[in-house]
Amino acid sequence: MRWVTEEAAQHFASRFPNGKEWVEELPSRVEAVAARWGLADLEGMAAGLAGVVISCRQSEKPCVLKFAVEEEKLRREHRGLRFWAGPHVPAIYKYCEDAYLMERVLPGADWRGDLSEVVQLIESLREHVGPDAARGGGDYPTAHAQLLSRLLRYQERHAEMESLISDSDFSQAIARAESLISPSYRQLVHTDLHPRSLLDGEEGVVAIDPMPAIGHWSYDAACF
Repeated sequence: MRWVTEEAAQHFASRFPNGKEWVEELPSRVEAVAARWGLADLEGMAAGLAGVVISCRQSEKPCVLKFAVEEEKLRREHRGLRFWAGPHVPAIYKYCEDAYLMERVLPGADWRGDLSEVVQLIESLREHVGPDAARGGGDYPTAHAQLLSRLLRYQERHAEMESLISDSDFSQAIARAESLISPSYRQLVHTDLHPRSLLDGEEGVVAIDPMPAIGHWSYDAACF
């Protein structure tokens, strides 16, 4: 079965050096992971900017299987969700270098709630510590360095940006921003909270698709 559309395949091929090969290998990877983890009723849900999600069942348990072109992105997402384990993120069931298997959020509709729910979500991510709660930061980037990386990638794709903000200006701004954050206030933050990364769950709003980084909790609030 082909898990991505022609349009999505072209996107992956243009955005990632290994994108074309990843798309070609995806069917065999899905088949291998499904057999290893005993998954059934696989059905494509969506192809995002950096990967693919597939609905499935493990026994009678509804799940979501996620693949990403970049293994490092997949690993960091998995670690972040395990770190925040609680009612406001989906539970992680399995992980390998190709994919991770997580709880399917039900009812799972796109979030259409009140901003007060987002405040509660951010507070929950600050306070709820899961089984991987080593607060040393590990090899996560800082939120500001991650933002710089995104801006630089955007600049690479939009040449008109180069005349507005130089690489040096970007670097100086990030260095200044990081100097303003006391180490005692650094924690793991989502960094990509927006309405499309939120779902309605049985116990309230649920955050998905994190880009975990080290920063201050206000980063998530400001970016939203």
